Amino acid sequence: MTVALTFDTDWAPDFVLEYVCSILADYDLEATMFFTNKVGFGIPDFIETAIHPDFRTCGGVTPEAEKLIDELLFDFPNTKGFRSHRMFWDYGLYDLLPKKGVMYDSSIFLPFHANLEINRAYGVLLRIPAWWTDNLHLERQLSLKSAEFLDLSEPGLKVLIFHPIHVYLNSSHRDVYRERVQLPEDLRSLDRSTLEPLRHQGVGIETLLKVICRKLKTTNVCSSKLEALASGLY
Repeated sequence: MTVALTFDTDWAPDFVLEYVCSILADYDLEATMFFTNKVGFGIPDFIETAIHPDFRTCGGVTPEAEKLIDELLFDFPNTKGFRSHRMFWDYGLYDLLPKKGVMYDSSIFLPFHANLEINRAYGVLLRIPAWWTDNLHLERQLSLKSAEFLDLSEPGLKVLIFHPIHVYLNSSHRDVYRERVQLPEDLRSLDRSTLEPLRHQGVGIETLLKVICRKLKTTNVCSSKLEALASGLY
């Protein structure tokens, strides 16, 4: 089986993304980050950069959507990966993304399915399904201090999606930070002094991320970058 840690940045401030990177560095694990916007910090080598455009106002594969893709690819050159915000998909992306140099898409969510693998539908674009996300984990109120759900003996690809804001706030339920204070969807303008008081001091998503990282390290299971998984099949 293969595990891949991925993170959808969702406009999180740079210091939040750097905090997540520091956790991964502590465990010497690689990951893929899907970026919604340009960032102002040095992205470490153990992070693969991929793009995470928000197409909700674009109405499909329109010139507006293509412009958004081009802007993100300019900010993150040599990117090979794509996952749309909220898993939006349009069949026009099968043709458009390879023309932009994108190798794979990961905008498919098949939670807890066994024997997942990378596949193709139309053309050369590879589709990499996600197996788990912190939002669903919180929605189902699963344990935040155990990684028993991640059965490393089960065959198949397990792509995990974390959201850095949940990691930083150590969220204990899905909408914790929006219930405690009304934050904008675009979090980039927020500073540390605003978010620090909102961090949950008990068991939360940061706890779970560290539990998963420890499990991978103690069982000698690597966390793979998605581009590395896709490269052998493209």
